[in-house]
Amino acid sequence: MKRLSVLALLALVSACSSPGGTPGAPLGMTPSATGSRITSPSAFAHRSERVVRFTTPVGSSNTITADMPVPRPDTTPCTVVLFKDYAFKNFNNQTYSYAPPSACKGPWAKVVFNLNLRVSQGIQYDRTAIIWLNGAPIFFGTTAEPTPNLAPHWHVEQDVTDLSALFAKGGSGQIALGNCYCPPNYTGIQYGTAYLQFYPPNAAYPAPRVADEVLGVPYQPPLGGSSQLPQSTMHVAGTFPRNVYAAYLDLYLQSQNAEEQWFMCVPTSVWNTSKNALGFCPGTAFREGEVAVDGHPAGTAPIYPWIYTGGMDPDLWAPIPGVQTLAFTPYRVNLTPFAGVLDAAGTHAVSVSVDHAISYFTGAGDLLLFRDRHAAVDTGKLTGDTLSAMPPLGVANTVKYGKGTGLFGGATAAGTITTTSRRAYAIEGYVDTSFGRVTTSVRVASTFSNLMQLTYTSGAYVQDAYQDTTLKKITTTQAGQTTSTRSVSLEYPLVVKYPLSATKTGYQLPVSVYQGYTRHLTITGAKPETQTLNDTVISADTMIFDSSFNWINAIKGSSSQLYTYQTSGGRCYGRLIASKQNVVTSDAKASCTSPTPPPPTP
Repeated sequence: MKRLSVLALLALVSACSSPGGTPGAPLGMTPSATGSRITSPSAFAHRSERVVRFTTPVGSSNTITADMPVPRPDTTPCTVVLFKDYAFKNFNNQTYSYAPPSACKGPWAKVVFNLNLRVSQGIQYDRTAIIWLNGAPIFFGTTAEPTPNLAPHWHVEQDVTDLSALFAKGGSGQIALGNCYCPPNYTGIQYGTAYLQFYPPNAAYPAPRVADEVLGVPYQPPLGGSSQLPQSTMHVAGTFPRNVYAAYLDLYLQSQNAEEQWFMCVPTSVWNTSKNALGFCPGTAFREGEVAVDGHPAGTAPIYPWIYTGGMDPDLWAPIPGVQTLAFTPYRVNLTPFAGVLDAAGTHAVSVSVDHAISYFTGAGDLLLFRDRHAAVDTGKLTGDTLSAMPPLGVANTVKYGKGTGLFGGATAAGTITTTSRRAYAIEGYVDTSFGRVTTSVRVASTFSNLMQLTYTSGAYVQDAYQDTTLKKITTTQAGQTTSTRSVSLEYPLVVKYPLSATKTGYQLPVSVYQGYTRHLTITGAKPETQTLNDTVISADTMIFDSSFNWINAIKGSSSQLYTYQTSGGRCYGRLIASKQNVVTSDAKASCTSPTPPPPTP
């Protein structure tokens, strides 16, 4: 029998490439889609509203998701093409030039980014795609995998109104979509077209207040870049404008290589004791983004467990990919309590790291700066910060080792590993501006838990993971006699069942995944609002291997996605899609109050 580690088995069915990163530099000073209409304008653009929109019919195997289209104003947009029909056949970044739309001068009611991608028939891995403009990322996602008989194509659109400062001036950008066209093994070629739609404001759809500056993190002008964490640094450093009164960091942290499925990692002691046979990687099943300003803890970022279209089992994600797989949603860190720190004379740095990262995470982000338009210098102070530099982490390990030899070598074993973390902190600060003192308080409470059940024998490798991440962030802003609050609650449930066992002729792996994303927003003050988003993908498939672990086929594959969204302003969206044996079997409208299927329990 051929001995094959779990890591080697994953290499047969999963890979995802990404561009590398370099340290940040010092900071110096086509077609038109209509989409659905907005029922009420928002006072602040929400970048969590993103979509991958498809018209794949029932009976097709083309990529499809249930995600909500970007709501659009009822005005006629101007379209600017960024690049058209670019072919991606190697790992060289491609560039494009940009000029603002002359017929639609800003400010804009909404700006929508559109991306059409397709992959030719053949064999190809999923690939990471990042697009920058003037040094800042405007898109981050991954691609679908083709087959010798299928060339998948899909459309991605995002609300990028918050990045309007990037689009107000001409410049250049680049696309990182590394793709190995290496016949005869890898023959799929990626093709892409991207364009922006600028919607003029009117009385019903006024232009929102957006950031005055958007800086890429890491800061690598003019084209931009990403960081490889923890091998390289991720920061923007230098002299900042001295009239910043609010600041936010939209952060992407994408797991790669050996810890692509970091949620299946085990403590390093278990990894070493089992001779790398237990777990997908070492370092525990916990990762968290850490943000600092001038080395001082400034915020945390829970990391979403994205699974790419080659992850675990490629047939799990054809034709329905995982949650946000093709278009990531960044996590927004509110750095406004540190605005007074950034306004002080001298150089400053905003930096990012990933706790417990071992192999690497690709990091990129947008730093959004709101400036006082009637004062050259604002002053302020950080008045409180209870955030610790390192997250508290608890690991309970009951794994016991036997005397026999397991399927991939090392001793047989059985037991559970429970990994938990809990955060509760508050950060406060104020800025004295031309319109008075603004005081901001950010309170965050988060929990993380991962229960892993392991059974390892001479004929089976079973690893089941039950993970849940929750976060509640309450931001209170005091400006004169006016107080407003913004409360965001997030939950990332994930269940992975990975029971590999020997058969008379080889091996079978009936893998299943439950993946969810819940976001609830409540705003109080002059313009109260609530939003609730639920996105759930459930997928199962059985892979069959011969005695040498050569893939033979997949059977019993089925998947579904339920996406619902509703607001207090009357917006209501719901869609439910399903597939079986890699073919779309249903696509139906759902109620925006449809209950989310609960995750499996241990």
